[in-house]
Amino acid sequence: MIALWKRINSGGFKELRKPSAGFKAFCLLLLLSVCVVLSLKVKGRYDDSGFGTFHGVFRANLSDSGTDHFFSMTLAGDSPPRWHWIRPTNYQYALLSVEWSGESSTGTGQVDTSSMILKSGDREIPISRSSLSELLFATSPTMLKLGDIKALDEIQRMIAGAGRGELPSPRHHGYHFEKPARVDMVHFSIGSRYPYSIYWCVGLWVAFCLSLVLRRPSAEKTSEKPKDFVQAS
Repeated sequence: MIALWKRINSGGFKELRKPSAGFKAFCLLLLLSVCVVLSLKVKGRYDDSGFGTFHGVFRANLSDSGTDHFFSMTLAGDSPPRWHWIRPTNYQYALLSVEWSGESSTGTGQVDTSSMILKSGDREIPISRSSLSELLFATSPTMLKLGDIKALDEIQRMIAGAGRGELPSPRHHGYHFEKPARVDMVHFSIGSRYPYSIYWCVGLWVAFCLSLVLRRPSAEKTSEKPKDFVQAS
């Protein structure tokens, strides 16, 4: 051991103390890859970076905003998970679950946002101003004041917006609006995602491998030159 230590100090193993540039690059890439793997983000509800499988979840409660007629309606949706290379900024909801309570009726059902039809038991109710007025207040829109009509229009707007992907964007904090109807809504983006730094990591690995492949022929040519020189002499 003492002889080995003296040999190292005397420069006998310079190749061990001074690794090649290729070895240094390999170690750097390996360290970078480990850091990227450790930074993988899985099921991050509030983190909005990366790519992967995403889906949206929202829940909104709409109620009267000091108008003449009372109503409360809850809308909830969950979009199917899909792969996205870039994080989506919003989601489209094909089906919404609905729960309502009004002056004339209470109930639950599902809304198909493509047809704008509320299905509740054996009933199929179009999502329109007149149908919502009958459902919640048992009266026609002509008997309502402007504030109540605007509240009914807000219900239609939110259901249609959910189907078109036009709801307020997903975020950590909820939304609250007072007019034309009182709205309390949460909208989340959920998914198994991976950081964008993986792109850089894969690109560097590809560049490193290509550099090894391209350097090999040039190294073989330089090693053959002394042989040609000896033969010529």
